[in-house]
Amino acid sequence: MAKRKAATPDPPAAELPPSDTNGNLPEETATPAGEPPKTATPSPSEPAAGNGNGEKRPPVYVLSYLVAKDIYVQASIWDRIVSLADGSTFTTHDVTVRKRYRDQKDGEWKSLSSFRGSELYAVQHALAQASSWILEARASAQSGPF
Repeated sequence: MAKRKAATPDPPAAELPPSDTNGNLPEETATPAGEPPKTATPSPSEPAAGNGNGEKRPPVYVLSYLVAKDIYVQASIWDRIVSLADGSTFTTHDVTVRKRYRDQKDGEWKSLSSFRGSELYAVQHALAQASSWILEARASAQSGPF
């Protein structure tokens, strides 16, 4: 049978690094919707620069849901033009989901790709709304095989 380690007390919350899991996020107010941030730090509703492909382009639509103080679940919809061998083109869409939070140490907005169980309702809702937006965009475009 394995021996148990002696219990060590948890460090005070003030000594823990800021994270989305230990609950010691900053006590700052969120930027009101529609207003640009007053610092050089992008707000949670602004996409990070680039899309991972080396291109610097914004998403076509962003859904952002507040789940806790200074913590947002965000779904970004990206369009992509597809060219077929016969020369025809159509637009398809990709969706990325991330968590945005304000770092306690430097006050900058940061992103994560992991979520707490209590945030999954917002992830599901964001994905459902993104799907609805894409279907509406397809219906209004009426072009392409999809």
